[in-house]
Amino acid sequence: MITDLMTMLREIGDKIYAVFVLPGQFALSWFSEFAPTTAAALNIVGNDEPVVWLVFISLLLWTVLAIVIARIWLFLQNLRRIIAATGKALSFRISLAFRILKKRLVRVLQRWIPQRTDGAVVVPGVELDDLDVAVLQTTAACGPGFATSAPDLAEQLRHRPAQIQRSLNKLSKNLLLEDVIGSTEGFDNYRLSESGSHYVAMLRRNIDNS
Repeated sequence: MITDLMTMLREIGDKIYAVFVLPGQFALSWFSEFAPTTAAALNIVGNDEPVVWLVFISLLLWTVLAIVIARIWLFLQNLRRIIAATGKALSFRISLAFRILKKRLVRVLQRWIPQRTDGAVVVPGVELDDLDVAVLQTTAACGPGFATSAPDLAEQLRHRPAQIQRSLNKLSKNLLLEDVIGSTEGFDNYRLSESGSHYVAMLRRNIDNS
């Protein structure tokens, strides 16, 4: 059993050695064909390659290969960073253009003054009922930049979260609220948009003047 184990280990070692010296054998064979006189002088013609030369050249070639692979890997890493940075810059430019367009749209909407009617506020293109107005004003009361959600508003306004969510969807669709990343109990978060802030201010002025 020990003899079989030693034989197996020897075979494995021979295979590893054969793979290791492949680059050296190829290089010496190519050198023998390219410069036969020099190869003969160095005694590396045919199958008589010196083991030291073979191992040295193989080690050198494997080292060069490792350096090349490392350089390629570094190049690919740098390329990935450049592509990522370019993508972020492009995304920022697109987002900036969208925000500029949105601000222009808000400025147009700000010129449309809402009018109070019985139990509702009429905004160009949409009619807000009492619940919509209450949701909008309660969201505004949270303060600039603060977000809220249907469960939070449901507790304050004594309505079901589903009813509040429908109102939030309606207000968001008409640019009076804007979505915020994240959720509360499975419901999206919202905050007052710039146009919504102006509408709330107009509503308060209308109430003060009435």
